[in-house]
Amino acid sequence: MINGKKEVLIVAGETSGDLIGGELIKELKALYPVKVASIGGSFMSSLSDRVIARAEEISVTGIFEVIGKLGKIMSILKKVKNYITRERPHAVILIDFPDFNFRVGAHAKKEGIPVYYYVSPQVWAWRKNRVYTISSFSRKIFVIFPFEEEFYRKMGVNKVEYVGHPLVDRIEEVEPEDRKGLLGDGKGLLSLLPGSRENEIKRHLKTMVSAAEKMNGWSYYVLFPHWVETNHPRAVKGKTLSMLKISDAAVVASGTATLEAALLEVPSVVVYKVSWLSYLLGRLLVDVRFIAMPNILLGKEVFPELIQGRFTEENVLLSLNRIIQERERIKEELSKIKKMLKGGASRRVAEEVGEELWGRR
Repeated sequence: MINGKKEVLIVAGETSGDLIGGELIKELKALYPVKVASIGGSFMSSLSDRVIARAEEISVTGIFEVIGKLGKIMSILKKVKNYITRERPHAVILIDFPDFNFRVGAHAKKEGIPVYYYVSPQVWAWRKNRVYTISSFSRKIFVIFPFEEEFYRKMGVNKVEYVGHPLVDRIEEVEPEDRKGLLGDGKGLLSLLPGSRENEIKRHLKTMVSAAEKMNGWSYYVLFPHWVETNHPRAVKGKTLSMLKISDAAVVASGTATLEAALLEVPSVVVYKVSWLSYLLGRLLVDVRFIAMPNILLGKEVFPELIQGRFTEENVLLSLNRIIQERERIKEELSKIKKMLKGGASRRVAEEVGEELWGRR
């Protein structure tokens, strides 16, 4: 018998983290008498008992781009630290978003509150010593790729567990949009995913659209999270997975959306652009062959990557034509990714945290 309502703080800082955090809240509330305080997007906020801040206020990419939002970020960091000190939640669960969440985790540990890290930052790609920072304040680290657990253990950190990838469950539940109504008389349907953050959309959307408009006979749509404000005539908000499911190809900003496209077996071109200062510094720090997770998992460039100066209208068009011609080979490669990953991640995390807070069910 589980008794006693307890409060848990969950912090995520971007769209993918909001979806993961929302699923975790649903699992926790299905299993235990829990109150949830959160920093997240609209999904987490809709399920939480207390909203400390919204993820859109603190989410930004690029090492130098963050400077413009630094005042707001520090204000919210102070707010969440004060909440932890004053309200003393029974546990803190951090989802990715390293620079902000490392400070939240260190403060919670100092206050004697157990911290769990769900979805590790990509420490295997750059700044590897961050594994020790995460370990210093985390009671348990839940990772979502099998190779991440192996990486942590090789670095001497053993309080880590591969729990599966939360996308696997969501992909299985996706209902497709009405393709016929969206395609019209076109040859194929192309989805454009410029990202979820304001600075990503500004850097990616114009080039994506100009390339899409030169795809003769193709229909295209621009997919955004539902909270993004846009007046683009081809915008579709809040339906990323159901639109990808009916797409013949996609142009995707690097991030979780590349794995969404891969699990739905949509041949895609991966793009990304930041300021040149951020890019040059990143080149010095990052130690991986590819930036798109499907390519990392498969160990080869199945999705063409057009990064920084290579992200041009001409290159997008060339890459799109190539993946369309090689569609069946690419789909065969992508089918391997789902076999690498397991579902049930959110339930496993909820059960493990719940057992420590309430005891075994």
